[in-house]
Amino acid sequence: MNISLIKLFSHSTDRIDINEEINIPSEYYTFDIEEISPVMLNGYLYLNEIDELSINLNVKCNLKLKSSINLDVIDYPIDIDITELDFDDENNNKITNSIDLLPIIWQNILLEIPIRVSNSSDSIDEKYIAKKEFDERLSKLKDFLDE
Repeated sequence: MNISLIKLFSHSTDRIDINEEINIPSEYYTFDIEEISPVMLNGYLYLNEIDELSINLNVKCNLKLKSSINLDVIDYPIDIDITELDFDDENNNKITNSIDLLPIIWQNILLEIPIRVSNSSDSIDEKYIAKKEFDERLSKLKDFLDE
């Protein structure tokens, strides 16, 4: 998602509004992510008081993540507010005429993904809890617990 910054740097406008819906390419997905809904962007780019490029952006999307317990797919909503000041591109070069916001957006989405995710209905299988089988050789230990 490239945005031209020429109008902003020439001071012909105070800010560049961003109201778009973008799709994240599947090559960005990690092994936990099954799918990402279209990402809604709402915000703006501006030059702050000392002419540094800054961004205020709200990012909303829905991720489909694998459950940590049973690998079912779980919907995980994302709603992030991004505020960055004087950012550079990946090679630490100062930004000149345009900027690609996709890496910045993707970094912030990744920071919001939990290490483990599960449904409230995810639980240890009932059949393992229902079994009361035990080793008869250890039955004498049960007497110690009763005391």
